[in-house]
Amino acid sequence: MKLFVIYGPPAAGKLTVGQLLSKQTGIKLFHNHISIDVAKQFFERGTPGFDAIVYNIRKTVFEEAAKANSDLIFTVVYVYPYDNSEMQWMIEAIEEHGGKVEFIQLTCPKETLFERIDDESRKVYGKIVSAKILENLLQHDLYTPYPERESLRIDTSKQTPEQTTEQIIKHFNLTTLEPKSS
Repeated sequence: MKLFVIYGPPAAGKLTVGQLLSKQTGIKLFHNHISIDVAKQFFERGTPGFDAIVYNIRKTVFEEAAKANSDLIFTVVYVYPYDNSEMQWMIEAIEEHGGKVEFIQLTCPKETLFERIDDESRKVYGKIVSAKILENLLQHDLYTPYPERESLRIDTSKQTPEQTTEQIIKHFNLTTLEPKSS
């Protein structure tokens, strides 16, 4: 089992690439907002209850996928060094069941993030669409790669989501689904 962690700042293209990668490979996509959306139904973001729900949903999904030997794609914003412990427990949840974690960091210049932040597609998923919130987030380090493992690093401002997906498929030698004939 492999967990493909696609991480980077908001509006770097994580969900778009994750969806394309899932569609082309058949690997299930676990968008990080799934757990966030459940937690915010009951608790304010940043409270202990909110954090516990997010953690428990994610940990359960990772462990069950690993036990079932079912590959998974996960998207997340990573803040260095604050989120190192989150990355570590993800690795442990997978590896203790014989799985492997692969890291993919999507980046792009800050100007590109600001151009993309209010895109209509982001609103559908309840993502950050405010330049002010993005500006506040960018006070943190969203560009340093996770230091404990090697990451495939891709600048999404230099190529299309389709090209980025193809690069990931080639890098990890992933099997793609046969195109359906009409």
